[in-house]
Amino acid sequence: MLLELYLSGHAEVPGDLLELLSIPKLREVQRYCSKFVLRQRALVSLILTAPRHGYIHARQHREFQPVHLQPTHADLQSIRDSVNPGSKVPKALRKMIRIFDERKHVSAHLFTSPDRWHMFYFTSQDTDERENHWEHGAHVHFVNYLWPNIDPEVVWKSFADRKSLHPGVHIRFLSAFRELGRDP
Repeated sequence: MLLELYLSGHAEVPGDLLELLSIPKLREVQRYCSKFVLRQRALVSLILTAPRHGYIHARQHREFQPVHLQPTHADLQSIRDSVNPGSKVPKALRKMIRIFDERKHVSAHLFTSPDRWHMFYFTSQDTDERENHWEHGAHVHFVNYLWPNIDPEVVWKSFADRKSLHPGVHIRFLSAFRELGRDP
């Protein structure tokens, strides 16, 4: 479905998302976001058509793996030495398997124009409906030029350096799969 949007060249950004980007006061943005649901298709449409709306789009995607779970040379050797049918799974292999549970995928989408900027950012855990830390489930984070003392270049760099980002606001998120009633 998202590929179809890309290939068709007919990605239309819904009015509710464009309205969010045009709100001139922080308090109004916070109030709007408390009720707003960002559909994945809408975000993809904005990404694909950003220039039509006066924005330049930049993105970052990072994967952070826990350092304490990275296999050492000794761990890899112990795994090679223990490959026997019916043998106990070595501790080193169990440690490597935990990387998949504890790694963190982080994405940020920055939209800039001469007089304003907006950023949506999220982890794979944020957009997962099943095991979500936010009371309303799947979500993305949003921050923009209306937040006081926030420099988009600092926020962008902090994202790349894996420092804490400004919390902004939570926005409910609806994946393309869930919108179609499918579970990914």
